[in-house]
Amino acid sequence: MKRISFAKWHGLGNDFILVDLTRPLPGVPIRTEAWRQLAPRLCDRHLGIGADGVLLLKAAPEADFEMIVVNADGSVAEMCGNGLRCVARFWGDRAGARHPQRVLTGAGIRLPELLADGRVRVDMGPPRLAPGDVPISGVAGPHAIDIRLDPPGLAVACVSMGNPHAVTFVSDLDRFDFDSLGRLVSTHERFPEGANAGFAQILGRHELKLAVWERGVGPTLACGTGACAAAVAGIVTDRVASPLIVHLAGGDLEVEWMPGRSVFMTGPAEPVFEGEFDPGRFEP
Repeated sequence: MKRISFAKWHGLGNDFILVDLTRPLPGVPIRTEAWRQLAPRLCDRHLGIGADGVLLLKAAPEADFEMIVVNADGSVAEMCGNGLRCVARFWGDRAGARHPQRVLTGAGIRLPELLADGRVRVDMGPPRLAPGDVPISGVAGPHAIDIRLDPPGLAVACVSMGNPHAVTFVSDLDRFDFDSLGRLVSTHERFPEGANAGFAQILGRHELKLAVWERGVGPTLACGTGACAAAVAGIVTDRVASPLIVHLAGGDLEVEWMPGRSVFMTGPAEPVFEGEFDPGRFEP
C-alpha cells in the first residue's frame, strides 16, 4: 500500500493528523470506515504519531472541501472547532487564499476566515439549546437537565454546536473532580450517543475558565465547540456577556454571540510537522 502524507497541526494544544484526500491517490484509502480502523493506532501517543484525532479533507462540490473528524477512539464527530481552524489554515496556506472558506462538516457548512495576525475567525452557525425535562435552579431555562450521579447530581446546560455539549458551572475549577466526573457526564445514560462534558468557572462578566472532557477522546488541552457552548450557556443564564475570553489549558479563545445569531470563535492554529506513514503498520 502507498505511503500516506500527513500534516500534524494543533489549536491550543488540541492536536490532529490532517490527511488531504481531495485528490485521491491509488492505494490511499478514501472511505471513512478505513480511517476509523486506523485512527486509534495513528493517534496513540506512544506507538503512533500521537493526536486527539484525524481530520480528513475530501472534495465537496458545494464547498471548498469537506472535513471529516475521526476521534482518537475511531468514532466520528459531527464538528470540531479547533480542527476547523487547523484545516482552514492548512488549506489557506496551500491555496494562498485568505477569503472566507466554505467547509462542509457533519453539522453543515461552516465559514472560517484567515485573519492577518495568523488567527482564524469562524462562523460556527447558531447554537441549539437542547430541550430538557424541567428548568433546574442555577441553570435556568428549558435547555437544562438534571444529571444524577454518585456523588449527587449536577445541573447541566445542554447546548449543541452541531455536536452535543453538557455544560456545568462550578465555583472553583481547580478544586473540581474533573477527571472522574468528566467521564461520567460524557457517557451518562441521558446522552445515548455521548456528549462533550464542559466545566466552566466564571471569572468576570466577559471571562470564563473551561475544562472539557471530549467525547471519544477524553481530556484535551482545548475544545473549540466546547468554548462556544460554555459561552452560550453562560450568556443564556445571564452569568456572562458577549464578547468573551475563554481560558483553556492550552490557551485562550475569543467567543462572540448574540441570541438568534451565529456564534463566532477566534483563535490560533499552528503547524507542528509533516511526514509520511505506512498504513500497513497501523492496520488492526
